[in-house]
Amino acid sequence: MLKATLSLLLKLAIISTLLLIPLAIFQGSATPAYAQSDPEVDFAIDIGFDGHCKFGDWLPIQVRLSATEVNFSGELSIAYSQAEYLIPLALAPNSRKTISTQIFINERDVSQEITFLLIPAQKNASPIFLEKKSLTCFADRILGVLTNTPSAFTKLNALQPANSTDVVLLSYESLPENVLGLDSLDALIIANSDLSHLDADQFEAIKLWVMQGGHLIFGGGAQWQTTSYGFEELLPLSISGSQIANVRSGLSSFGTGLSLSNIILVEGALQSEGRILLQDGRHPLVVQRAYGSGTVSLLTFDPNVYEFWKSENAVLFYDYLLNSVPESYDFASIKDWNSAIAAVSLFQNQNLPSIWLISAVMAFYILLIGPVHFWILRRVNQPELAWFTTPVLTLILTALMLAAGWDLRGTKPQINLLEVVHQWPGCDQALSSGIVGIFTPRRGAYQFQVEEGFSPYPFAPYNYYDTPNNRWQFNETTTFIAETEIKASEIMPLGVMGQVPPIPIRSELTLVLESSTAVLSGEIQNDSGIDLKNALLIYPGGFEFIGIIPSGTSIQIDLPIDLLSQKSSNTNSVLYSNVYNPNTYYGSLLLGKIAPATQATRNATQQQIDLIEAVLGNYTVPPVGFLLVGWDDSGASNRVRLIGEEFDATPLTAYMISLPVGTETSKNQMIVPPALFNWFITESSSLRYANPYDLRFGFEDDVEIYYRLAQPVAYSKVVELIIHLEGNDARPDFPLDFYLWNYRDGEWDEFNVRSWKPVLISDPSDYVEKNITEVRLKLAENGNGGGAANVDRVDISLVVEP
Repeated sequence: MLKATLSLLLKLAIISTLLLIPLAIFQGSATPAYAQSDPEVDFAIDIGFDGHCKFGDWLPIQVRLSATEVNFSGELSIAYSQAEYLIPLALAPNSRKTISTQIFINERDVSQEITFLLIPAQKNASPIFLEKKSLTCFADRILGVLTNTPSAFTKLNALQPANSTDVVLLSYESLPENVLGLDSLDALIIANSDLSHLDADQFEAIKLWVMQGGHLIFGGGAQWQTTSYGFEELLPLSISGSQIANVRSGLSSFGTGLSLSNIILVEGALQSEGRILLQDGRHPLVVQRAYGSGTVSLLTFDPNVYEFWKSENAVLFYDYLLNSVPESYDFASIKDWNSAIAAVSLFQNQNLPSIWLISAVMAFYILLIGPVHFWILRRVNQPELAWFTTPVLTLILTALMLAAGWDLRGTKPQINLLEVVHQWPGCDQALSSGIVGIFTPRRGAYQFQVEEGFSPYPFAPYNYYDTPNNRWQFNETTTFIAETEIKASEIMPLGVMGQVPPIPIRSELTLVLESSTAVLSGEIQNDSGIDLKNALLIYPGGFEFIGIIPSGTSIQIDLPIDLLSQKSSNTNSVLYSNVYNPNTYYGSLLLGKIAPATQATRNATQQQIDLIEAVLGNYTVPPVGFLLVGWDDSGASNRVRLIGEEFDATPLTAYMISLPVGTETSKNQMIVPPALFNWFITESSSLRYANPYDLRFGFEDDVEIYYRLAQPVAYSKVVELIIHLEGNDARPDFPLDFYLWNYRDGEWDEFNVRSWKPVLISDPSDYVEKNITEVRLKLAENGNGGGAANVDRVDISLVVEP
């Protein structure tokens, strides 16, 4: 009986073991379940700006945590498909903590989900699941409003075109403390608020955001002191006080009923960089100034005045204000990921050794083992030693060659440290974007330390670009530690962004405009401690290669500029504007000037070309104004360091320096040519992704184009407006209807255009907005059929009097 019982127990044990083995295997391979959030830890998570965000921009995240009786120590995990950010966290009982950070979501990363976890420091403790959020980052324009009277800005929701603008009400607590967190804001309006509640990091973030191209708008009136607190040096007006006034005609262009009685207007002296956008008699209403690549606007009145914000036409005022600034351009973020990956993947020592080097080594080896070895043994009359010396020599030479190969192409990782630094005149910080390429000959987990003040981000996913499907873990302490698995002989890309002090470059440049010519003249002084190599001047309409600008020296500029060129420097067509393509023009110019004779110099030159393409775009050069580009390979950039082992680093820094250029005009009539105008096509156009040099009209297609003067030109009167119209069609009638926007009447005026030739408007005062020198034009297919119409060029020139 006992034997039978033991046999039964043994069989049950065997069966149980067999049943548990698959279960154990399943548990080991399955994703571990997360513990649900502890009820004693409350949380609130805000992504973007009230949920609004843009793919291709940095995404601000704020996590607010509070504990009652729980004592938590560990990390907050913010994870998505390409990266996991780990932020240290300690919560004492009855405590609260707010964590603010930002992550980069590539424009290709659609339908992205972000998971939030609390990871306890205790070993074997399960992560606490907080929330999983889906991103819908498809905003076109995001306006932030910081105010104590939000009802005064409800009119912003009616901005045109419809559904293109998201208005976000911000609080002092929700305003990001890092400039990258403000990246997706197009404009920030501050009115009826007390900015003394902001901390130093928030002040600095807003200033740097404006430098990068943001539009900062302040409201005035009785509360101007608290509203502009901390930003006094940025204002376009040196405010001395206020006065009570009646506004009758200054806002009349936005509606006959838009007048203000007994309102408080701030007054003061106009700063040297300031300009009056709107005024009522002698009272300025809107004053602006450029700050870096951005704009600061000041409303001298309080936009919370009842007569103003209750008017149906207030939205027209905001439309005009927001469209009064030029299109900004971010010179540091990546526009062409393929070029960025090509730049970081170009290593000097990745090619096989030259066949001549291999042949020379083999010849030396054969000579030493054969004739030399045999001759020495004969001289000492001991040929029998060859049995010993031959293997010894072979071992020694093999060891030497292995050591050389080990050092040159062995296990030592290599890092390309590429950096783009964009700086503006008069600004004490510059925007820096690091593009890092990491090559390692062996597989393993690698850790990299990112310089303090810089934020890391992964490159685009593999299914869109020829790059590894790289997943990173970013541990945030005092600095970021970036960790990832890298396969043998794999090149892993990484991006970092932050701010650095600008290098001291001074310039005094003047654009001298005559009746039909233009000359850029003056001096550029390099007061930095580095030699700027392969320097290039990019100006409206072209490039000029300068060469090296040694440290402590200056160069003279005397450059005739073809401003009458048919093509503007910001065209978007790859077929019709190759002259402005960085690769075909800048690349061939650089290669032709340098004439690299070795593979190493060819690689270095190609890396410069790829880096320029990465940040300017592969197709065409955007409207950059006057920009000096210079290179430094002396080791200045060192944003990422490999932890725990030796590595070879190859640094390369591109300095992109926006140059202030004054204008000197003729005493006679002169032409303001197409190259000095920026343009953009409105979202309401059916051809919204086209450009003025490659328009292909189908049935009832239309396009609205705004032309805006990019370079300030002093003039007193516009004498003539010239629209350069060139194209072709195979139709018996002229296929297009032609309109200009009448600023006085606020409507489109149609003109009788019946041929492909320049259109001359001899009395253009109603069609040129003088404050910002803007012309709006509309072309529409007339619906009569007969095939497509092709517009090869439509841009403008102004004939003005000084």
